[in-house]
Amino acid sequence: MGITFRKETFRDDYTFRNSPEHIRRFPFPFNEDAYMYAVNIEPHVVGPKGSVLENLIDVDEHYVAEMQDRALVLAEDPLRCQSLPHMTLAGWDLL
Repeated sequence: MGITFRKETFRDDYTFRNSPEHIRRFPFPFNEDAYMYAVNIEPHVVGPKGSVLENLIDVDEHYVAEMQDRALVLAEDPLRCQSLPHMTLAGWDLL
């Protein structure tokens, strides 16, 4: 996997930008004119090489910066991420 992770921020100077390659990988156009958030639990079908569907889990150029920002958020507000005791294992199952 030849990913070049971008050094970017999501606050203050806000340097987030999508590269032309990342925009080309976006799964567009959508097959309908309406979009609704949903949990689509269905088997993963591998897509064409170079597409967002090529791998089971898609890690893109923003992943490292997003995880750094998440660490800042949780350091400032640890209660931002909470899980009830009976759901902790399910969170790991999802991962």
